[in-house]
Amino acid sequence: MERERRFLIPDVEIVNGLAVYLVTQAYFTYIDGYAYRLRVTARTNEENVTTESVDVAMKGPRRNGERLEDEKPLSDVALAKEIIDRWPYVVIKHRYWGAIDGEAWVIDVFHGDNEGLVIAELEGTDIWGMGRPAWAGREITRDPQYNNEILARFPMRKRYRDAEFANWSATVAAEIEDPTERDDPDY
Repeated sequence: MERERRFLIPDVEIVNGLAVYLVTQAYFTYIDGYAYRLRVTARTNEENVTTESVDVAMKGPRRNGERLEDEKPLSDVALAKEIIDRWPYVVIKHRYWGAIDGEAWVIDVFHGDNEGLVIAELEGTDIWGMGRPAWAGREITRDPQYNNEILARFPMRKRYRDAEFANWSATVAAEIEDPTERDDPDY
């Protein structure tokens, strides 16, 4: 069972000093909240050597910040990259991780047709008692439009006309600055 809380992030500077790797994910199905994902992760060490890994995951519908997930490593990175290169529903992001305010956060900075989107995730079993961090924007835990499988199929650039997309970050920032109307007190 995956349990997480998710927040929009207004200032990407929060990732400064955190560890980072590149994630490329293809989503092959999305039906009634169920998804099948193929992911290639590229990590570069201090000696500037990049290693890649690949995994697949089956994911159930997200309900109240929880979803079933079964993830398995695969061995053929080259084959996975060939498949992802041919698939139309892909998410590319840099994933940062590290301690912020004493908690282990993951922050995804999206690229391509989701450029400008930054999402922080906190996973664990005891995550519901905390409030929204001061550095975080609107909570999106229960908002399916920000699920990766939805972002792959319906990226932000395609949700807005091109002229609107140029100002998309400003639109999200305005939404983030006053999250009180959208925050759910039951989180």
